[in-house]
Amino acid sequence: MDKNKLFDKVIDYVEKTGKPLLALRYSEKVVLFAPALFFDPKDLIEIIKVVESFLNLTLIVKLHPTSNFKDFKRFASKKVILVKKNIHELINASDLVIIKYSTVGLEAMAFGKPLIVFGLNLTKENIYAETKAVLVAHNGSELKKAIKDCFDNEAVKKELAINREKVLKDYLNIG
Repeated sequence: MDKNKLFDKVIDYVEKTGKPLLALRYSEKVVLFAPALFFDPKDLIEIIKVVESFLNLTLIVKLHPTSNFKDFKRFASKKVILVKKNIHELINASDLVIIKYSTVGLEAMAFGKPLIVFGLNLTKENIYAETKAVLVAHNGSELKKAIKDCFDNEAVKKELAINREKVLKDYLNIG
């Protein structure tokens, strides 16, 4: 099977139809957090604190398909939406994606989305960090700065886009 088949299918759909995969926009800007199955809830709590400090952001938390939704209900609020929807719809509808260790990072890059790798106990061996196609944050203040840079710093946005294209070409033969 061609490793690019899924990305091609998703990108072709968006280009051919001109339709976003998820039409509903929750706020001015949408941040998607897609944790892996096993993650530290402290990371989620910190992300929520940071996102709630911005007036114009909504956080969508895409739970892992095998996660127990009930375990996370306590985190839901007007600015924090927990979902188990199709990841491609959510990436397409988001303005920014946050991960720790997940293949969702590559999918976000394929959609051209800025990507932040975040974790309170993040190791230096994170493969995404090595690409320079992402911003890395280890705490709330670094995360807040990274979010601001992804939205407001033109030089950072340009550098991320250039490095994202390089990653897609080098690792996935896209582009």
